Amino acid sequence: MIKYVQLPFSFDADQMKQEVDNLNDYAWKLHYNTKHYDGEWSALPLRSAEGSLQNIIAHDSTVGGFADTELMQYCPYIQWITEQFNCPKLAVRLLKLKAGAVIHPHSDYGLYLEEGEIRLHIPIVTNEQVEFFLEEERIYLRAGECWYMNLVLMHNINNKSNEDRIHLVMDLVVNDWLQELFNNPDIKIKKIFAGIVKKGEDEKTKRMTIEGLRLLNTTTANELADKMETELALHT
Repeated sequence: MIKYVQLPFSFDADQMKQEVDNLNDYAWKLHYNTKHYDGEWSALPLRSAEGSLQNIIAHDSTVGGFADTELMQYCPYIQWITEQFNCPKLAVRLLKLKAGAVIHPHSDYGLYLEEGEIRLHIPIVTNEQVEFFLEEERIYLRAGECWYMNLVLMHNINNKSNEDRIHLVMDLVVNDWLQELFNNPDIKIKKIFAGIVKKGEDEKTKRMTIEGLRLLNTTTANELADKMETELALHT
Protein backbone atom coordinates (compact mmCIF):
# COMPACT_ATOMS: atom_id res chain seq x y z
CA MET A 1 0.00 0.00 0.00
CA ILE A 2 1.08 3.58 -0.60
CA LYS A 3 1.74 5.68 2.50
CA TYR A 4 2.28 8.99 0.69
CA VAL A 5 3.18 10.42 -2.71
CA GLN A 6 4.18 13.86 -3.90
CA LEU A 7 2.39 14.02 -7.25
CA PRO A 8 4.14 15.63 -10.27
CA PHE A 9 2.34 18.98 -10.19
CA SER A 10 3.44 22.49 -9.30
CA PHE A 11 0.77 25.17 -8.86
CA ASP A 12 1.05 28.92 -8.27
CA ALA A 13 0.42 29.43 -4.55
CA ASP A 14 0.38 33.23 -4.86
CA GLN A 15 -2.38 33.09 -7.45
CA MET A 16 -4.38 30.71 -5.28
CA LYS A 17 -3.87 33.01 -2.29
CA GLN A 18 -5.23 35.99 -4.24
CA GLU A 19 -8.39 34.05 -4.99
CA VAL A 20 -8.75 32.97 -1.36
CA ASP A 21 -8.43 36.62 -0.33
CA ASN A 22 -11.34 37.43 -2.66
CA LEU A 23 -13.55 35.26 -0.45
CA ASN A 24 -13.06 37.33 2.70
CA ASP A 25 -16.74 38.33 2.74
CA TYR A 26 -17.73 34.70 3.30
CA ALA A 27 -17.69 33.13 6.75
CA TRP A 28 -15.40 30.13 7.27
CA LYS A 29 -17.29 27.29 8.95
CA LEU A 30 -15.75 25.47 11.91
CA HIS A 31 -14.94 21.83 11.24
CA TYR A 32 -17.61 19.52 12.64
CA ASN A 33 -15.19 17.04 14.29
CA THR A 34 -14.68 19.34 17.27
CA LYS A 35 -12.95 16.66 19.37
CA HIS A 36 -10.18 16.40 16.81
CA TYR A 37 -8.68 19.86 17.34
CA ASP A 38 -7.85 22.73 19.68
CA GLY A 39 -7.89 26.30 18.42
CA GLU A 40 -9.70 27.01 15.15
CA TRP A 41 -9.98 24.68 12.16
CA SER A 42 -12.44 25.83 9.52
CA ALA A 43 -13.51 25.39 5.92
CA LEU A 44 -15.01 27.06 2.87
CA PRO A 45 -16.77 24.68 0.44
CA LEU A 46 -15.91 25.15 -3.24
CA ARG A 47 -17.67 21.92 -4.20
CA SER A 48 -20.15 20.13 -1.97
CA ALA A 49 -23.23 17.94 -1.88
CA GLU A 50 -25.89 19.76 -3.94
CA GLY A 51 -23.54 22.75 -4.20
CA SER A 52 -24.54 23.96 -0.74
CA LEU A 53 -22.50 26.70 0.92
CA GLN A 54 -23.61 25.33 4.28
CA ASN A 55 -22.18 21.87 3.71
CA ILE A 56 -18.50 21.24 4.49
CA ILE A 57 -18.94 17.49 4.97
CA ALA A 58 -16.64 15.28 2.91
CA HIS A 59 -18.80 12.33 1.82
CA ASP A 60 -17.72 8.97 0.52
CA SER A 61 -18.00 8.08 -3.15
CA THR A 62 -21.42 6.42 -2.81
CA VAL A 63 -23.28 9.62 -1.89
CA GLY A 64 -23.20 11.49 -5.21
CA GLY A 65 -24.92 14.76 -6.01
CA PHE A 66 -21.82 16.96 -5.82
CA ALA A 67 -21.68 20.35 -7.53
CA ASP A 68 -19.56 23.50 -7.42
CA THR A 69 -20.73 26.11 -4.93
CA GLU A 70 -21.09 29.77 -5.89
CA LEU A 71 -17.62 30.40 -4.43
CA MET A 72 -15.94 28.49 -7.24
CA GLN A 73 -16.82 31.23 -9.75
CA TYR A 74 -14.56 33.60 -7.82
CA CYS A 75 -11.66 31.16 -8.06
CA PRO A 76 -10.96 30.56 -11.78
CA TYR A 77 -7.39 29.41 -11.20
CA ILE A 78 -8.40 26.98 -8.46
CA GLN A 79 -11.19 25.72 -10.72
CA TRP A 80 -8.60 25.18 -13.45
CA ILE A 81 -6.51 23.18 -10.97
CA THR A 82 -9.44 20.89 -10.20
CA GLU A 83 -9.96 20.35 -13.93
CA GLN A 84 -6.44 18.93 -14.25
CA PHE A 85 -7.66 15.84 -12.39
CA ASN A 86 -9.59 13.74 -14.89
CA CYS A 87 -11.64 11.75 -12.40
CA PRO A 88 -14.93 12.04 -10.48
CA LYS A 89 -14.76 14.78 -7.84
CA LEU A 90 -16.42 14.76 -4.46
CA ALA A 91 -15.88 17.59 -1.96
CA VAL A 92 -13.43 20.39 -2.78
CA ARG A 93 -12.71 22.64 0.18
CA LEU A 94 -10.40 25.30 1.48
CA LEU A 95 -9.24 24.27 4.95
CA LYS A 96 -7.74 26.78 7.35
CA LEU A 97 -5.81 25.94 10.51
CA LYS A 98 -5.39 29.11 12.55
CA ALA A 99 -2.03 30.13 13.95
CA GLY A 100 -1.34 28.16 17.11
CA ALA A 101 -4.06 25.57 16.45
CA VAL A 102 -3.55 21.82 16.75
CA ILE A 103 -5.27 18.87 15.05
CA HIS A 104 -4.98 15.83 17.29
CA PRO A 105 -3.99 12.36 16.05
CA HIS A 106 -6.90 10.79 14.16
CA SER A 107 -7.66 8.82 11.02
CA ASP A 108 -10.15 9.47 8.21
CA TYR A 109 -12.39 6.54 7.39
CA GLY A 110 -11.89 4.92 3.97
CA LEU A 111 -9.57 7.58 2.53
CA TYR A 112 -6.88 5.65 0.73
CA LEU A 113 -6.06 4.74 -2.84
CA GLU A 114 -6.58 1.00 -2.53
CA GLU A 115 -10.11 1.56 -1.17
CA GLY A 116 -11.07 3.73 -4.17
CA GLU A 117 -11.26 7.23 -2.72
CA ILE A 118 -8.43 9.67 -2.04
CA ARG A 119 -7.84 13.12 -0.57
CA LEU A 120 -5.25 15.43 -2.11
CA HIS A 121 -3.68 18.39 -0.30
CA ILE A 122 -2.34 21.43 -2.15
CA PRO A 123 -0.83 23.91 0.34
CA ILE A 124 -1.63 27.56 -0.38
CA VAL A 125 -0.26 29.24 2.75
CA THR A 126 2.21 27.33 4.91
CA ASN A 127 5.71 27.50 6.37
CA GLU A 128 8.35 25.38 8.09
CA GLN A 129 6.68 25.81 11.49
CA VAL A 130 3.59 23.93 10.36
CA GLU A 131 4.13 20.28 11.29
CA PHE A 132 2.24 17.48 9.51
CA PHE A 133 2.83 14.01 10.94
CA LEU A 134 1.67 10.77 9.33
CA GLU A 135 2.17 7.78 11.64
CA GLU A 136 4.73 9.94 13.53
CA GLU A 137 6.71 10.59 10.34
CA ARG A 138 6.88 14.28 9.50
CA ILE A 139 5.86 15.14 5.93
CA TYR A 140 7.10 18.46 4.57
CA LEU A 141 4.31 20.00 2.48
CA ARG A 142 5.33 23.15 0.63
CA ALA A 143 3.15 25.77 -1.03
CA GLY A 144 2.04 24.83 -4.54
CA GLU A 145 2.89 21.13 -4.21
CA CYS A 146 0.30 18.35 -4.52
CA TRP A 147 0.32 15.49 -2.02
CA TYR A 148 -1.56 12.25 -1.47
CA MET A 149 -1.37 10.67 1.96
CA ASN A 150 -3.07 7.53 3.21
CA LEU A 151 -5.24 9.29 5.79
CA VAL A 152 -6.63 6.12 7.27
CA LEU A 153 -3.25 6.13 9.01
CA MET A 154 -3.04 8.22 12.15
CA HIS A 155 -2.05 11.82 11.44
CA ASN A 156 -1.86 15.10 13.30
CA ILE A 157 -0.95 18.72 12.56
CA ASN A 158 0.60 21.46 14.70
CA ASN A 159 0.53 25.04 13.46
CA LYS A 160 3.35 26.52 15.53
CA SER A 161 3.63 29.57 13.30
CA ASN A 162 2.13 33.06 13.50
CA GLU A 163 0.11 32.70 10.27
CA ASP A 164 -2.92 30.67 9.31
CA ARG A 165 -2.24 27.54 7.29
CA ILE A 166 -4.55 27.21 4.25
CA HIS A 167 -4.81 24.15 1.98
CA LEU A 168 -6.88 23.33 -1.07
CA VAL A 169 -8.26 19.85 -0.31
CA MET A 170 -9.88 17.65 -2.95
CA ASP A 171 -11.64 14.34 -2.43
CA LEU A 172 -11.54 12.24 -5.59
CA VAL A 173 -12.83 8.87 -6.77
CA VAL A 174 -10.10 6.58 -8.09
CA ASN A 175 -10.38 5.70 -11.79
CA ASP A 176 -7.95 4.50 -14.47
CA TRP A 177 -6.61 8.03 -15.01
CA LEU A 178 -5.71 8.39 -11.32
CA GLN A 179 -4.15 4.94 -11.23
CA GLU A 180 -1.91 5.89 -14.16
CA LEU A 181 -1.00 9.15 -12.43
CA PHE A 182 0.16 7.29 -9.32
CA ASN A 183 2.30 5.06 -11.52
CA ASN A 184 3.96 8.05 -13.23
CA PRO A 185 7.71 7.40 -13.54
CA ASP A 186 8.40 11.10 -12.83
CA ILE A 187 7.30 10.71 -9.22
CA LYS A 188 10.32 11.25 -6.98
CA ILE A 189 8.84 11.03 -3.50
CA LYS A 190 6.77 7.92 -2.79
CA LYS A 191 6.66 5.65 0.23
CA ILE A 192 5.13 2.18 0.37
CA PHE A 193 4.13 0.33 3.51
CA ALA A 194 2.66 -3.05 4.29
CA GLY A 195 0.66 -2.14 7.39
CA ILE A 196 -3.06 -2.68 7.84
CA VAL A 197 -5.21 -0.26 9.81
CA LYS A 198 -6.50 -1.78 13.02
CA LYS A 199 -10.24 -2.36 12.95
CA GLY A 200 -10.77 -0.84 16.39
CA GLU A 201 -9.06 2.42 15.43
CA ASP A 202 -11.08 2.64 12.23
CA GLU A 203 -14.38 2.13 14.06
CA LYS A 204 -13.49 4.67 16.75
CA THR A 205 -12.80 7.33 14.11
CA LYS A 206 -16.07 6.57 12.32
CA ARG A 207 -18.05 6.90 15.57
CA MET A 208 -16.42 10.27 16.26
CA THR A 209 -17.40 11.41 12.76
CA ILE A 210 -21.01 10.30 13.37
CA GLU A 211 -21.05 12.30 16.61
CA GLY A 212 -19.85 15.40 14.75
CA LEU A 213 -22.49 14.95 12.05
CA ARG A 214 -25.23 14.68 14.68
CA LEU A 215 -24.06 17.97 16.17
CA LEU A 216 -24.55 19.65 12.78
CA ASN A 217 -28.18 18.42 12.84
CA THR A 218 -28.88 19.11 9.16
CA THR A 219 -30.84 16.80 6.87
CA THR A 220 -27.71 15.88 4.87
CA ALA A 221 -25.58 15.38 7.98
CA ASN A 222 -28.18 13.16 9.66
CA GLU A 223 -28.66 11.08 6.51
CA LEU A 224 -24.91 10.47 6.30
CA ALA A 225 -24.74 9.66 10.02
CA ASP A 226 -27.59 7.13 9.56
CA LYS A 227 -25.72 5.53 6.66
CA MET A 228 -22.47 5.30 8.64
CA GLU A 229 -24.28 3.80 11.66
CA THR A 230 -25.87 1.17 9.40
CA GLU A 231 -22.45 0.26 7.97
CA LEU A 232 -20.99 -0.07 11.48
CA ALA A 233 -23.83 -2.34 12.54
CA LEU A 234 -23.22 -4.60 9.56
CA HIS A 235 -19.51 -5.00 10.41
CA THR A 236 -19.73 -5.47 14.17
